[in-house]
Amino acid sequence: MAKKIIGILGGMGPTATADLFNKIIISTKAACDQEHLHVIIDSNTDIPDRTAALLNGGEDPTEQLVLSARRLQSAGAELIAMPCNTAHGFYDAVCAAVDIPVLHMIKLTAQELRREGSDAGEDASVRKAARTYVQQLMSTYHNDLAEVSLQIGRDYRSNFISHSLAAAALELVSEGGTLAS
Repeated sequence: MAKKIIGILGGMGPTATADLFNKIIISTKAACDQEHLHVIIDSNTDIPDRTAALLNGGEDPTEQLVLSARRLQSAGAELIAMPCNTAHGFYDAVCAAVDIPVLHMIKLTAQELRREGSDAGEDASVRKAARTYVQQLMSTYHNDLAEVSLQIGRDYRSNFISHSLAAAALELVSEGGTLAS
């Protein structure tokens, strides 16, 4: 079976892009280079600030997000991951512009938290904080992202979210893998 190709729509925090790529690499069960997944990265640092657009009427990033998504599809990507919370405020426009699945990082994180439930191996207070963050982000990411982003430690939050996105991408490209929408 041919390997599916993952596209990373990045550049909205180049470090977040690199972090997701690294998590895909370390999460892939591969004994040699050739067993790793094919990943295409479009690190488009021309995408306008999403938070400014959502909260303050700043420049709309939709055109650049769509351009990157289309570039990834044209390059052969079979699914797209966006490792940026605020880019998901423009998720529907990105999805409408391409004919391949675009993973929704926030929904996938919420699904992962539900799946882990109380069996997660992490401290209960950390799980509760992560759940609270995801619930708040899901309900307010169009209106109040700046406030939400201050409520939970950045390192844990971004680490958990990018792990969830990497896991979902790996699940989708695995033989027989499925992903609930």
